[in-house]
Amino acid sequence: MVLKNVVQGFKILRVNLVSVIKLESDLSKLGVTEIDDMLLNVRDAEFTGLELSWMKEKLTNSRKKILENETKIKMLETIRQANLELARLKKRP
Repeated sequence: MVLKNVVQGFKILRVNLVSVIKLESDLSKLGVTEIDDMLLNVRDAEFTGLELSWMKEKLTNSRKKILENETKIKMLETIRQANLELARLKKRP
């Protein structure tokens, strides 16, 4: 699911970049440079946004795995305690 969203994001970004490159080419023919700088900043912001979304998704997945592992550890600790109690009870006369 995450990979599908990232791929879709990159496809959209590619289409936007092609449009921006064409626009930049047209603008540079007119000698416009401020807009070129602004467009570059927009491209950087879009890419950074995609990176942040991907990192947020990875972090969320990592948190879920940590919680799952903590639950498993607690269950194993409970089983260990039960086994110790059982062994103690078996030793009683």
